[in-house]
Amino acid sequence: AQKMILNAKNAGLMLAICSKNNWDDIKPILKNKKMPLSEEDFSVVKVNWNDKVTNIKNILRELNIGADSTLFLDDSEFERENVKQRIPQIIVPEFPKYDEDIIPFINEVIYNNFLKKSIVSEDLKKDDYYKLKNKFDNDRDNSKNIEKFLQQTNMKLVVKINPEDAINRIEQLINKTNHDTKKVFIQLPRSVYYVN
Repeated sequence: AQKMILNAKNAGLMLAICSKNNWDDIKPILKNKKMPLSEEDFSVVKVNWNDKVTNIKNILRELNIGADSTLFLDDSEFERENVKQRIPQIIVPEFPKYDEDIIPFINEVIYNNFLKKSIVSEDLKKDDYYKLKNKFDNDRDNSKNIEKFLQQTNMKLVVKINPEDAINRIEQLINKTNHDTKKVFIQLPRSVYYVN
C-alpha cells in the first residue's frame, strides 16, 4: 500500500500526515529504512493531540489548497464522520474493515479522485514548491528586516502571455478558479475550454 501511495506522490499527489499521537512515537517509524514512505515524502506533518479538523484546516492553509481537492483517509469512523460534518468539501471515503481490502481501496480512491485527471509537469513539482514556500515563509517570518530579506531572495518576475507550452497548466488553473461557477467559456489559443 505504501508503494502505491509513493507512486501517486511521484505522479503529483501531495501527502500530509494528520495524526493524534506523540511525535516521539511516530518519528522512528518514518525513519525506518524498510518502509517505502519517509518523512521527506510528506509536504506537511501534523502529529499532536489537537483536534484533527483543526490540524486539517492548518494543513490546507499551509499548502494553500482547497478542501475540495483533498482526500482524508482514516480508519476511525469517529474521525471520518467528524471531518465530513465539519469540512464537507473534503472527500472522505469509508475505510475498509479488512486488511486484505486496503490495497484495492487505496488504488481505487487515488485513481478515481486524482490520477484520472490530467497531470501537467507542475503537478510533479508541487511537493518541492510547497517545501520551498514553507521555507520562504519561515525565513520571512524570522527575518528582522523584510526589505533585506526580499533582496537576498533574488526573485525575478517573468511574464508570459498564454505560452503554448503552458496551455494545459492554464486550463487546469482556470478550472480550479471557476470550480464553483455554473457555466463558463474560456477562449485560449487554438482551443475552447468549457468549464462546468
